[in-house]
Amino acid sequence: MPRNPLSGEAVTEVSVLTDRGVRVPGVVWMPSDRWAACKDQSPLAVVPGVCVEVLSPSNTRGEIEMKIGAHLRGGAREAIVGGLNGEIEIFGPHGKPDASALGISLSMPPELF
Repeated sequence: MPRNPLSGEAVTEVSVLTDRGVRVPGVVWMPSDRWAACKDQSPLAVVPGVCVEVLSPSNTRGEIEMKIGAHLRGGAREAIVGGLNGEIEIFGPHGKPDASALGISLSMPPELF
């Protein structure tokens, strides 16, 4: 379950316009003022600050890399991927850091795997 030290709102299944078309990350986060500025948009014309993708068995690595790149090029500060075995990967504009630059800590309950 996410522990979010940031103020703002996390929302599930929001469509987002990217340079690779419309994407629907599993979870997105933005500060409240950014949500207010785009409250009537569908899809969102801006990529939220954090985009989380949760893998399914049908996802390919190439598909996930495309989604991560689209989110980051669109302005996401971090793209996070939850893997099939509970692993969490964080990606930033300059690659894959050791930890979230935003102080986000995520874990997936082991009983799900």
